[in-house]
Amino acid sequence: MAFEMDRIAREWLGGSRLAIAPSEVVAGFNKAEELLGAEWIQAYKGGAGQDLAGAGVALPIAVAGLQLRSVQGAPGLNEVLSRLKARDRAARSELAAASYCVEGQADVRLEFGAHVRVGARNRRPDFRVAVPGDAWTHVEVTAPDRSEANRRAERMISAIADKLFVQQNGSTIEVLLLREISGDDEDRLAHEVTRMAAFEQRRLEELGDLAVVEVNAGTPGQIEAGRDFGRELGPLLAIARGLVTRNLAQKHIIVKTPVTDRRAADFLTSEAKQLPTGEPGLVVLDMAAAPDSFDNWETILRGRLQPSMHTRVSAVLLIRSSVQAGAEHVHWIVSNRLIENPNGALPLPRWLAGQLESSQRSAYSSLPAAR
Repeated sequence: MAFEMDRIAREWLGGSRLAIAPSEVVAGFNKAEELLGAEWIQAYKGGAGQDLAGAGVALPIAVAGLQLRSVQGAPGLNEVLSRLKARDRAARSELAAASYCVEGQADVRLEFGAHVRVGARNRRPDFRVAVPGDAWTHVEVTAPDRSEANRRAERMISAIADKLFVQQNGSTIEVLLLREISGDDEDRLAHEVTRMAAFEQRRLEELGDLAVVEVNAGTPGQIEAGRDFGRELGPLLAIARGLVTRNLAQKHIIVKTPVTDRRAADFLTSEAKQLPTGEPGLVVLDMAAAPDSFDNWETILRGRLQPSMHTRVSAVLLIRSSVQAGAEHVHWIVSNRLIENPNGALPLPRWLAGQLESSQRSAYSSLPAAR
């Protein structure tokens, strides 16, 4: 049975309003069902005995369908569809990247998984694109998971937050760690925070090279995750704990630590090896699972695009997508960062550079007609 907006609102949105035209939401759901099947869509409900609904459930379905619409008919798509049906995350990243390259461009040719010669070997970049009269641009896509360092940092700050959450109602506690800490450090930190919180007034202290701690500086429930007390430490990983009773925030604690993910160079080297040397090459890194690395990876990657390194790479594209609530609607936010290689053997075609720079959007409100 074809989807209509009334049905989507009733069964899937749970009262949420999407920042996408209703006709596009309907088109996305129907295209996803046509190409991926009803079971793929129904899995977003959460499985047997569950009936999840809301923007976080409906938006990924609508966006996937709209992205599929922009690439439908491309050679090699059937293999990508099979992987999507199997919930292959890499295939989801490839679909998103391909749609950014071709949406709104009726004359762009797209092929998934075409064989090319790289040195003495046959390779299969994830897809390639071209406009009439131009050579192919070959594209490799990868989707980094969160680094082990980030997972270790999350475990560390989570344990600290749990230990400190025993403080009395009415308190707010903000901890910025300055280094990785041990069990003895945790005990010292808990002792110092307890001492500071007992004053029931605002206090800000630096605990040597261990942490910066501020207590009772704000209103319970109002949290500023990115504040670093003027330290300019780069990306921060944060975990918060809060207590709410009868719709009133009683207390909160937030623990933060700097994180640096240095895997960018390894991913670039690995993906670049899949690209041929005689035509432009693009490496796409989907940072949805490692959003904390989005900004500092740009710096690392620019430093790796040297005259003697990765010259077959014409450009690198960082992409990141997320669901975010606005004042009245829920948006699918897309952030793209195109890094062109000044030392590449071949430049990225101007039409493609312009297309990728313009594909950043705050909502899918006007995607292209079917190919």
